[in-house]
Amino acid sequence: MKGPVTMLAEFFTDHMTQEPHLRLEDRLLIFLFLVVVIYLTSRWYQKPCYLAFFRWLQMVQIISLYSWYLLVGWPLSESLPLYHCRLAMFVLLWGREGRLKAYFACLGLIGSVVALTYPVLDPFQFPHLTFFSFVIGHYALAANALMYLLSHQADKPLPLKAVFSYTLMMNGLILMVNLVLGGNYGFLSQLPLIHSNHLVFNFLLMTSVQVIAIWFINDFFHGLEKHHAGFQKEQQLKE
Repeated sequence: MKGPVTMLAEFFTDHMTQEPHLRLEDRLLIFLFLVVVIYLTSRWYQKPCYLAFFRWLQMVQIISLYSWYLLVGWPLSESLPLYHCRLAMFVLLWGREGRLKAYFACLGLIGSVVALTYPVLDPFQFPHLTFFSFVIGHYALAANALMYLLSHQADKPLPLKAVFSYTLMMNGLILMVNLVLGGNYGFLSQLPLIHSNHLVFNFLLMTSVQVIAIWFINDFFHGLEKHHAGFQKEQQLKE
């Protein structure tokens, strides 16, 4: 039986082996908990304590992960916050309200659902900090993104031109960093699932899918607010 010191050392080790094997029931459980988080957030997004809990959870997750990166000297090709979800985490925590934050809220919500539906984990034996950072970080991101979208539904929807411009600039920057550092930020160098290494194809596919998905999500939440406002007006007229 492993002692606490051994377990702690393994939890923070930088010795790579292979990514944790997730059974079907493990994947379903991870996704089911995401559904629970989304449901609770849609009910409690106006509660200050609920907002504070997920903001602090996200901050602890980010600080833990990047402290570990610094301590073990993790290479810049993998330790920069240039994955789409990590960018969304930073913007939602410390960005100013406005179009850009709304954009990353949509991106963060979509990215969390995709990441927890098809987890791409770091090659460390379970349990490890990177596994918990991945899972907990995406739960917190989903909650923070959804809270922002539900709290700012009355804002003007993002124009399609703005969504396209933000996505093009973001992915262009990520691709340039990948070319310089040899990384796979944003999965633009190698796409999971289809395992494509074609940079132009990956860039065009990811950009197109993200533009369509973000525009759809933003339009959905704006339409939801209009419907809610119309319903409230109708109830007031009845009274």
